[in-house]
Amino acid sequence: MKICNALGFIVATVLLAAVGAPADGGVRVTNFKTGETVRFPVVLIRGEMDDADITSVSVAGGGVKWSGLALKGRFKTLVELRPGVNKLAIFAGESMVDLTLNYKPQTNGHVVRVFYFVDKSGDTRFQTLVKDDRRNWRGKLGTAMKLMQTFTAQRLGEAGFGRKTFNLELDDKGRVKVHILKGRRSGDEYRKLNGNQLYSEARAELIKQFPNKRAKNLVIPAFTRFDPKTGKVAAHTALGGGNMALFGGGDLFTWPDSIGEAQAAFMNAARVDPKKIFSDSIGRHTFWANASTTMGAALHEIGHTFGLPHSRDAQDIMTRGHDRFNRFFTMIEPPHAGQKTPCEFKDNHVAYWAPVSAGRLAPSRFFALDNRDWKTSGEMTTVLNVKDGKLTFGSAFGVRYVGVWCLTRGGTVQSITPGFVSKNGKAPRKVTLDITKLKKELGDINFKFFVTDDEGLSSTVMLSALMARASVKPAATPK
Repeated sequence: MKICNALGFIVATVLLAAVGAPADGGVRVTNFKTGETVRFPVVLIRGEMDDADITSVSVAGGGVKWSGLALKGRFKTLVELRPGVNKLAIFAGESMVDLTLNYKPQTNGHVVRVFYFVDKSGDTRFQTLVKDDRRNWRGKLGTAMKLMQTFTAQRLGEAGFGRKTFNLELDDKGRVKVHILKGRRSGDEYRKLNGNQLYSEARAELIKQFPNKRAKNLVIPAFTRFDPKTGKVAAHTALGGGNMALFGGGDLFTWPDSIGEAQAAFMNAARVDPKKIFSDSIGRHTFWANASTTMGAALHEIGHTFGLPHSRDAQDIMTRGHDRFNRFFTMIEPPHAGQKTPCEFKDNHVAYWAPVSAGRLAPSRFFALDNRDWKTSGEMTTVLNVKDGKLTFGSAFGVRYVGVWCLTRGGTVQSITPGFVSKNGKAPRKVTLDITKLKKELGDINFKFFVTDDEGLSSTVMLSALMARASVKPAATPK
C-alpha cells in the first residue's frame, strides 16, 4: 500500500552550491560507481545524504547544471551525458561528491525509432490546454524516448542483466531523430477511423516511407482530438505488435520538452479538466498523471513490439504499471483528483520490467548494445516426456530464456512466470521444466512456452499441441 501523509508539496527548485564546496562525505551515490561506462545518454543518479531536511540537489559538469529531487535523506537526479568522460559534481547543501561516468554510445544496428504522424496537410499542431503552447513535439517525443531508454537500462540492470537497453537514432548533437510520417488522408478522415484501421494506415505509410527490418517503431498521431460536446476522443488508440507501436497524441501537452524539465513534469499537479480535453490518467486528472500514464503506455506498446504479452505483475510496464512510470524518476507523488495530499510510495510500488518481461527483453537482438554477426537461422527442439511430465527445450546456441505464458478466457496471451532465465555466462544447451509442478502451482490452464536462445532466435509452442504429439521441433525465427 502507498504511504500517504501530509508532507507539503515538493517543488523542484534548486539553488546551486558554489563550485569548491567541501567534500565532507555528507552525500553518496548509490547506483553508480565512479569510472563506470554506460551505453545510454541519460542517467538517473540516485543517492543518500546525511542531512534529511534537504529537498533538492544539483549537479554540475561540462559547463551544464542539472537539478534533482531529494526527500528524507535520499535523492534522484537526471543528467544527460556527452560521449566520452563526464566529470560530475553533485551538491547537497554544503556537501559534495564527485562522480565520473564514461558514456560510450551503442553501435547496435537494431534501433527503436519514433514518428510523428501528421495528416496530408502536414499540420503538426496537437491539442493542448497550455496557453501560448510552443507545441514542441520534437522535444517532447525525443525526451520521452530517452526517458524510456533510461528506465529500461536501469531496471534491467537492477534485475541482474547489466544495464541493457534499446538503441535510439541520435543526430550528431545527441538529439533523438523524430521523423515526420505524412499520411494520405485529412485529419477529419483519420478521426473517423477506428483503432485497428488507424494502425493499418500508419503501418502502411511506415513501410512505404521508412522501410527498415531492423527497427521497432513508435508512432504518435498529431491529429488526435477530444470533442467536448460528445466527450469522446478521436484518432486515439493504444496498439503494439510486430514492428510498430501506435499511441494517441491527445496528452502530448503534458510531456516535458527536455530532460531538464522531466522531473518537474512528473511533479506538476496542475489539474486537467476532462470536460475540455482527453485525460488519459485513470481518473487522476493532473498534468503529472497524464504524462506518466501516456509515456508509460507508449513504452508498454513498444514492449509488445519486442514480443511481450501482458503479465500478472501489478507493477510491470506490461500491466498497469505504466501508470506509475513517474515514480521511477521522483521521490514523492503529488496530489491528484482522487487524493488531496502528496503520497510517499514504497520502492516496490514503482513501475518496472517484471522478471518475466525483463528475462525476455535481455537476450533480444535489440538489447545487444553493439553490432555482432548474428546467425540467421537455427534449430530448437522441444520434447515432452508424458510419463514423468518433463518438458525439455534445446538449442545448439544455448537456451537463454523460457517464458511460461497462458491463454486467458478472452483469448489473449498473458505472461505468468519465467520458467528459466540465464543471466550471465554460457547458456545451457538444454533446459528441462516440470510440467506437473507448473500445473500444480498455476492451475490447469493451457500453457504456452516462449523460448529464446543466445542468438536472439525464438520459438513458441503450446502445451496442448505437445500433448497431442510426443515431440515437436518448431522452426526458430529471429525476433
